[in-house]
Amino acid sequence: MQLIIPNYHPLFVHFPIALSTLTFLSFLGYLVFQKKGKELLIVSKWSLWACAVMAILTVFAGWHAEGTIRQTAQIHDGIESHEGWALTSTGFVILLAGLGFWFKRIWGVKHKALTLIALAISFGLFSITAWHGGELVYRDGAGVMTHPTKTPYIDYKDND
Repeated sequence: MQLIIPNYHPLFVHFPIALSTLTFLSFLGYLVFQKKGKELLIVSKWSLWACAVMAILTVFAGWHAEGTIRQTAQIHDGIESHEGWALTSTGFVILLAGLGFWFKRIWGVKHKALTLIALAISFGLFSITAWHGGELVYRDGAGVMTHPTKTPYIDYKDND
């Protein structure tokens, strides 16, 4: 497995993104449907806590991954930017999850607008973090092996 995937960051990275999205959308659904959508508030709380746990695991996997890939100056700068956003996102979601757990009886019931804004910020932070990570992989080639044989690109439009 280590020859194919040198680190476990790619296995964890999508969970905080998906869970922050689920947290925000389920809370938004709770606000829209109010009395009929009480289950969505429960989903929002649990997905927030799961997001915090998975974000912590993803950060640790990211720190490990940083030492397992070939780095150019451009990739190093990109990793530093991505890491800064990841730590900000993770810190913010840990704060929200802590508040959600500490005030679990009133979380989302009182101060609905403030909760929605905080969850939107969390979703936005994880989206920015994901964008920076995607740029590292797809634009800079961080952590990606090239195929040993070079095959020329075929432009199918010119073959008409």
